[in-house]
Amino acid sequence: MVLITSAGQSTDTYVIKDIANKLMIHNYFMPQSQTLDYEEINSVVFVIGYSEISEMLFDTNYEDELNRIKKLIKESEKMDLKVISIFIGGQHRKDDNTIALLEYLGAHSDYIIATADGDRDQSLYQMAKENKIPITIVNKLEDISEPFASAFR
Repeated sequence: MVLITSAGQSTDTYVIKDIANKLMIHNYFMPQSQTLDYEEINSVVFVIGYSEISEMLFDTNYEDELNRIKKLIKESEKMDLKVISIFIGGQHRKDDNTIALLEYLGAHSDYIIATADGDRDQSLYQMAKENKIPITIVNKLEDISEPFASAFR
C-alpha cells in the first residue's frame, strides 16, 4: 500500500494518482496528509511542486507545508517506509520554493523519478549521485509509468 501526497500542493499530485490507479497500485491519495498512520502502508510518494494558488485554496502556506513534509519524513524514517520523490514539473516550474522542496526531499528519498525537462540543469541527477540515491529521468510524462511501477516490485 502506498500513500501519495503532495510536497508543495501542485496539481501534479493528481496526475500521479491517476497513473497509480491505471497501474493498479493500491494507494491512499491524501494530498494534504498530516500523518502516515494508514493501514498496511509501506511506501510514501511525494509529488513535488510548489503552488501558491493551491496553498491559498487549502488555506496553508509554504512554511506550514514544509513543516508537514518534515513531519512525514520523520514518521517515514521511524516506520522504515520507502520514500519516493517525483518531479514532473518542467524547468519553468523550478521556483525557489520548489527547489528547496526538491533538495530537502531528495536528501531523504530512497528513489527519485523526474522528467528530463524538470532536470535540464541536471541538479536532480547531481543531488541523487551525491546522496547515492537511485534516480530515473524520463523523456516525457507518458514514460513515467514503467519506473513508477517498478519501484514497487
